[in-house]
Amino acid sequence: MLILDTLRGIDSTGAVIVHRDGTFDTPKAIGHAYNLLESRVFNEGMKGIHTALIGHNRFATQGRVSVRNAHPFEFNKVVGAHNGTLKNKYYLEAGHKFDVDSEALYHHINSKGVEDAIKGLDGAWALTWYNIEEGSLNFLRNKERPLWMTVLKGGQLAWASEQWMLEVALSREELEYTDPEQLPVDQWHKIQLHADGSLGKPHVVPLASRFQPYVSQGSGEWRNGAWHSKPTIVTTGTQTTGTSNVASVQTPVAGAAGVIIDNKKIEDSGVDNGSPYAKGIEVKLYVFGCGHDTSGGKYYMCRDAASPQRNIKLFINQNDKTELLNKHIWAEMHTYSVRDRYGLYYKVQHSTVRLDKADINTVTKEVVEELADGTSAGRFFHDSKGALIPEQDWYKKHGECAWCSGHVNPNMAFKFTQSGEAVCHECVAQGEVNQYVQFH
Repeated sequence: MLILDTLRGIDSTGAVIVHRDGTFDTPKAIGHAYNLLESRVFNEGMKGIHTALIGHNRFATQGRVSVRNAHPFEFNKVVGAHNGTLKNKYYLEAGHKFDVDSEALYHHINSKGVEDAIKGLDGAWALTWYNIEEGSLNFLRNKERPLWMTVLKGGQLAWASEQWMLEVALSREELEYTDPEQLPVDQWHKIQLHADGSLGKPHVVPLASRFQPYVSQGSGEWRNGAWHSKPTIVTTGTQTTGTSNVASVQTPVAGAAGVIIDNKKIEDSGVDNGSPYAKGIEVKLYVFGCGHDTSGGKYYMCRDAASPQRNIKLFINQNDKTELLNKHIWAEMHTYSVRDRYGLYYKVQHSTVRLDKADINTVTKEVVEELADGTSAGRFFHDSKGALIPEQDWYKKHGECAWCSGHVNPNMAFKFTQSGEAVCHECVAQGEVNQYVQFH
């Protein structure tokens, strides 16, 4: 099914292999499913008998393509995969710290539980995760994403994003199965995994998001290359707080040149959902300041010279190494505006950011020794010669293990050989490798 599912994405492939004793392995690889299935780490994990296999093929809608960003995402209580895209990653606990919305979601589930995560979530999701503490297999989806399931003759459960994948894979192996059915929407299914390989009866709990989108009522006009809203009443939506389920609605009052929210006058920025930004089109921006939102998310304040009245924010990833303040950058913009308590703003797509050629020479030598035009301003890693290079270039240069041909994770304890080749952290831990390989 992982091979069939590459039609939905080949940026990376990963799996959770749950063993009979409740322990598990999470092998991952960049690219096609074959890269994972032919790796030593996957085949080592597949030895023995297991209770569950969770696989995922990634199409990178958010975040860079890397082993770290491959699903499943592992924390101390849960490990799981997510099909879909979230619109409000920064609602999640420490959402600004994660490059991928899915990892932020599982971090929140791990910290505060799935009920707390889902209640304010906006977007699309089909979730499959293993609860490490309970030893249970869990499923949950909303109407935006499918999840098909079937039961085999021997009592095993199989699932996939598309019905035909189940039918092709199971029929090819000549396995008998029931007609696939969709998992009901907003119904959290929890199934206990027993040590003998059998499954417990599903425990089903209704679990739907209570997120209410912001609603704007009014009119305006397109003038001088931007959308100008007429003074109007703007309803900010219903927000549920705490556990009391008490809703409060704030209705800003129209002003002569903006609106009043919480007794603060917000000037009309000239931005509205009639977006001037097109998907895939780069925009040159100047980074002129820094700020942070109420959730602790830090961002750069940017200005588009073609429309200086627009509020534009580039949220900062904690792993970013390049200082962008007072520099020009090129980036793609999200094609929708976002409203916070201070008004409307546009958000820069973090993964598309690159330095303007004129500013590359201003980057300090300690940050990166050499940058080419078009380099993304994200994470950097040392290559075999000690130079800091962009993450994508690092994987091209050192991403394959010289011993097992598996993938090397630069965040793990890998080593370079004296000839400048990389050996993954798992091979480094083997005594046999250390007998034959001289490390730098």
